[in-house]
Amino acid sequence: MIAAVMRRDWIQFRNTLGRIGFVRLIAAYCILMGVFVPTRFDDPRASVVVFALIPLYLVGPLAVDAIAGERDRKTLESTLCTPVSPFQLMLGKLLLPVGLAMAFTVCAMACYKCYSSIVSRPSAGPGDMLAALAFGLPLSLLCSATGLHVSLTASSTRNAQQWYSITLLALTVGLPLGLRALLPAIEPWTLQTVSRLFEGGAVSIGGLLLFLVLLLPGLALAGLACRRFGRLWTMNEGPRL
Repeated sequence: MIAAVMRRDWIQFRNTLGRIGFVRLIAAYCILMGVFVPTRFDDPRASVVVFALIPLYLVGPLAVDAIAGERDRKTLESTLCTPVSPFQLMLGKLLLPVGLAMAFTVCAMACYKCYSSIVSRPSAGPGDMLAALAFGLPLSLLCSATGLHVSLTASSTRNAQQWYSITLLALTVGLPLGLRALLPAIEPWTLQTVSRLFEGGAVSIGGLLLFLVLLLPGLALAGLACRRFGRLWTMNEGPRL
């Protein structure tokens, strides 16, 4: 049932984009995020950060359309009446953006490796690439769960996209600025201790802690989204943004 839900949403996503739009999407992530952006970094290992951040830009628009898009298309009531449990339905809508994000990330990595090989440019090693995938997975889950929460409350896809954009802006801009403001107040020995946790790169105690910091909130938000979805009325009489 979960696979059927994912397939249904995938067909809807593909039809919405159209052939030209889908080709543009592939070009944007394979050429822009796979070749142009990562090759701007002098350090090949730093370029893999681009691949870990792909879910931020791809997962959100898909997740916010999961429920709000159903409202726009007047298909939410019929969807709720299908012989699929709320958990299976919500899990399918949660996992499709995650799966697409990881698939596009792998495609972007393949384009990056091919381009680097053709132009004889140093590229990130397999370990760094796997680390980017490892961090991209919980990040995509977190973004998908956040988008679903927005989609559950929004009255339309447009409102959902606006609210998700605000949320994404707060995380990507507000969080770094907040950390930068806190740095002067942190003792030097504390910074040294934290830096030692990340000795060894992604495969370190610090890397594992960062992975859990991304994974646990994503799992919690996903569980809460499934619970909220189970409370939806068939006639869709819920709170609106």
